[in-house]
Amino acid sequence: MPVSVSAPARTWLDNVELEANLEARIDTAVKRLVTGGLSEETEVTGNLVGNLVSAFGDPAPLPVAPSTSPPVLLEVTSTNSNLHEQQFGADLGITLTINLPKRLVLQTGHLVQIKQAANREDIRESPKWLVDRSQLEKLLEADSSATYWLLQLHHAPKVLSVPAKYLLGLFDARRRKQTTMTVVYDQVRSASTTLGSELVPLLMGLWVGVADKEVVAIAQGMDSRHVPARVIELTLSFDEPR
Repeated sequence: MPVSVSAPARTWLDNVELEANLEARIDTAVKRLVTGGLSEETEVTGNLVGNLVSAFGDPAPLPVAPSTSPPVLLEVTSTNSNLHEQQFGADLGITLTINLPKRLVLQTGHLVQIKQAANREDIRESPKWLVDRSQLEKLLEADSSATYWLLQLHHAPKVLSVPAKYLLGLFDARRRKQTTMTVVYDQVRSASTTLGSELVPLLMGLWVGVADKEVVAIAQGMDSRHVPARVIELTLSFDEPR
């Protein structure tokens, strides 16, 4: 008799429906990103983080299984202060805390630089972004898996997540040493992924992020005045092996 084998999940969460739910909510939050009356990059970033938090709260919280296990927690912290951005090149820090005794106990930090399209007011042109090499190198020095979130508000998806190391490769491919570089949409569209794909299978799946305590502290904002925003909190229950 043939045996039906279901497709494996993409992360250690081992639940295809939960992963799809998480990713869909994140991508929906990105679609709701608005810029009306928001001129500063920090304001748009704040709107994005707020949308992510709202996507997992009331009135439609994630279904949770009753369990006494501590949660899996994903938090986002604004590190966009003169001290942090100059020292580490990051606008956002993302921390993932997994505390499931006898199963998985781990904390990782991930750094993100936000770039708004330089021509965001001109919907006739493809988006383009200005990247600073010094900032890029600082970011990669702290987190080798760091990403850039490129905002392109007149196109879909509204946020492209691009590996920072890919952008460094674009710099190095140019013949002359440059301190800044303009990146156009065609250069990054095939090297990018959606925010939902980064935050769920890659970050929550532990493919990106660093388990070093110093990187976690940077991602938490260290002495930043900003309070971490709780984006995703999961309480999980597992069938114990017999």
